[in-house]
Amino acid sequence: MINAALILAVVATGVASQYGPGRMESNIAIRQAGLTSKNLPSALPAVHGYVAGRYAEDIGKIVYLRPAGCEDCRFERFLIADCSGSDETLRWMLRGDILFEMGHESVLRWGEKLDRNLIGRGIKIEVAVETEAPMYE
Repeated sequence: MINAALILAVVATGVASQYGPGRMESNIAIRQAGLTSKNLPSALPAVHGYVAGRYAEDIGKIVYLRPAGCEDCRFERFLIADCSGSDETLRWMLRGDILFEMGHESVLRWGEKLDRNLIGRGIKIEVAVETEAPMYE
């Protein structure tokens, strides 16, 4: 019998910048209110945190992130809840190899886990996505 198992595939490494306190939550509320071209539902999926990606078409997707080089760190599940929003911001992200901007609460949590102050600093990250692989019984 063949079953499908969910596994993670690392697809990128780069940098995560960060939003200031409350900014991610504010942007999520605006998207949930239907005030943008790419909105979010009122009930969000269970995740560890929220990130802003480069492109609007990625809003609503799930990615898995962890600090790069932290083999003891598990990948955490993040909802892409916002995007660069302007050509200028997109160019800044591309120039700096910034893959995501993290919500403030996630940055605080990671800083505690790593015993480092990450506020105001770029964080090197690994990015994984869900993929299915057959499992044979």
